[in-house]
Amino acid sequence: MGKLLAELNEIKKTKGTYILVSSPADYNSTCASAVSYFTSKFKGLYVSLSKPSGIISSDFSKKRVNVGNLYFIDSAGKGVEKDKNCIHISNNQSLTELSLAITSLVKENDFGFFIFDSVSTLLMYNELDSVARFMHFIITKIRNIGTATIILAVDEEKSNKLVSVIAQFCDKVVKV
Repeated sequence: MGKLLAELNEIKKTKGTYILVSSPADYNSTCASAVSYFTSKFKGLYVSLSKPSGIISSDFSKKRVNVGNLYFIDSAGKGVEKDKNCIHISNNQSLTELSLAITSLVKENDFGFFIFDSVSTLLMYNELDSVARFMHFIITKIRNIGTATIILAVDEEKSNKLVSVIAQFCDKVVKV
C-alpha cells in the first residue's frame, strides 16, 4: 500500500488523471484506499458501475471512509435506493446517459476528485471502441475542469486492451 499512497499523493498534487490497475483479489481494497484518501479532504464524484451505491457506501462506512463527501452516479442500483447524493442511470450500455449525468454533476459541483469504477465493467456491456471513445471524452472533460481523476480497472486481458488505448490520454498507469 506504500506504492499506492505515493501515487495518490501525486494525483492530489498534480490533479492528474491516473489509471489504477489492480488484481481481482486486491481490487476492493485498492478502491477503498483511494476513496478513503481523497474523502478525508475533498468532496468527490464516484461512478459506480458494478455495485449499487448503497452497498458501496455501507462497505466504505465499515472501513471508516467519509461517505458524506461522496456523490454517486449508480448504474447497478437501478434506482432502488432514494438518496440525495446519488443519480441512478438505467444501465451500463447507456454511455450517453452516463456522459450526461457526469457532465451535469461536474458543472454543478466543486468536486476535488473523480473516481470511475470501473472501465472493466463497461467492457462487459459495450464494444472496446465505444468504451475507448467514451473514456477519451470523459477524461478530456474532467481534465479541463482540473479535478484529480482515478480510473479503476481489473488486471485482465480485455481491460488491459482498453487501458493500453486510453493510457495516452492519462498521466500515468499504475499497477497496484
